[in-house]
Amino acid sequence: MTISADDQEVPPVHYRNDVIYLFAAFVSVFLLWAVTMPLFAAPDEQWHMVNAQGYARLDLTNPFTTDGIPVDAGSCYQFFPTITASCMELVWETPGTEVISRATDYPPVSHLIAALPATVVDGVSGAYVMRLWMAAVVAGVFTCAGALYLRSVSNRRHGIAALALATTPMVAFMSGAVSPSGLTAAAASLGVAACLHVRAVGVRRVNAWGVLVASALVVGSRRDGFVWAAVMSISLIPFVWGAVRVSWRRHGLRAKLTAVVAAVALGGLAGRRLVEYGVDFVQRHSVDVSGLRLEARGSFLELTYLRDLIGRFGWLDTRLPNVVYWLVIIAVFVWVASRWMEANASERWAAGLSILAIFCAPLIVGIFRSPYMQGRYLFPVWCTAMLVLGATSVQHRTTRWHRVLGIPVVLVWPAVHVVSWYVTLRRHTVGTDGPLVFWRWEDWSPPVIGVAGALLCATLTATIVAWALFSLARRVPNGCEPRRSSLHCRDAD
Repeated sequence: MTISADDQEVPPVHYRNDVIYLFAAFVSVFLLWAVTMPLFAAPDEQWHMVNAQGYARLDLTNPFTTDGIPVDAGSCYQFFPTITASCMELVWETPGTEVISRATDYPPVSHLIAALPATVVDGVSGAYVMRLWMAAVVAGVFTCAGALYLRSVSNRRHGIAALALATTPMVAFMSGAVSPSGLTAAAASLGVAACLHVRAVGVRRVNAWGVLVASALVVGSRRDGFVWAAVMSISLIPFVWGAVRVSWRRHGLRAKLTAVVAAVALGGLAGRRLVEYGVDFVQRHSVDVSGLRLEARGSFLELTYLRDLIGRFGWLDTRLPNVVYWLVIIAVFVWVASRWMEANASERWAAGLSILAIFCAPLIVGIFRSPYMQGRYLFPVWCTAMLVLGATSVQHRTTRWHRVLGIPVVLVWPAVHVVSWYVTLRRHTVGTDGPLVFWRWEDWSPPVIGVAGALLCATLTATIVAWALFSLARRVPNGCEPRRSSLHCRDAD
């Protein structure tokens, strides 16, 4: 794939302002969750904090040296949705206390990133600073992904909708906590955006670095990172194969040797680790056909994992009303169907394989006796499907009918983010059986800002996100337009 002379007719688009708008939207949402949820409100958050504190003190093995973090403080309300966060006693023990972490088998990348604030602050303020830092880091990775993605799509508004859909309320919740899940979602989005950019303009330094950084973050942050990296690679190879082949012929011998050595090294490491992971998993668990049937019913009949991707908050103890789930599922299904009709063969392959993984990956795990699979582990394949489908729309084929099909998402998606935040804050403030109106929330409140401050922050966040998205949507003309069977862009920085 080459950039022909007639591509010079496409006006260059400058993308620096995109970074500002995208970062403002992402960081405001993630910080809102970070400051309004109680400590240890996300699954295994305290153990990820323990690992990060150990790394900050150059302690790389279990037990980790910590600042005395009370890892059991949240156990009084975790899994008990009617009990509020006021039961916590956030009393730190003596600095230097060793704690045995339950997250020792996680790769170290996300913990190393989270460790930076722990080198200068500790205690309860240090825990919140670690949260804010991770929210900013994840927002930064999402911003890089979004900026690269909007360079690669033919219709910016559909691309913006895809970025919004990739950032589900559950993604936002996990991104506001100290957890590798939010970072994995952002990294997967960066990898997809980089591959789409390769398809659009060929192999460039920016998209090559995007693929490398995304791969390192996905594989280096999650125990199952190799699995999701493999699924994403199989999905996206048809996208980039033509552009990589053309770029290969252009580059010199030195660049080719470097690429071959890097590919062999990564392939050898990933292949060996993937085989080891699979063999270890099979050996540690016996076959359970009944478990497979339960997973199949949850995946295909009850849509359990799809609901979890939308939002199952707290320690998986806070759900949205069923009507909200069904509204979101219907709206997303309509959007996916409309984009599917615009997709070509490689786009349908990538999106279809990712969607299939959402439903079938739990079945593979369900063959064995393991409670391992949870909805948030599926962030990489969800983000892949949404971003690929968002890049399928080609302007000259987009009809009024297809534009109308996107209206349900535009109406439902902002509302479900608001409802999700409200439901989760209420659960931790007064419990799931407490009053619905916020002026009666008196049991627990976010520290420093209180309930009134949380509502003010939510209003400010909604304003910032609306401003950022409208500003992004108004930035036309597009940077890419259809030429022959693929996208060719005149890319400007």
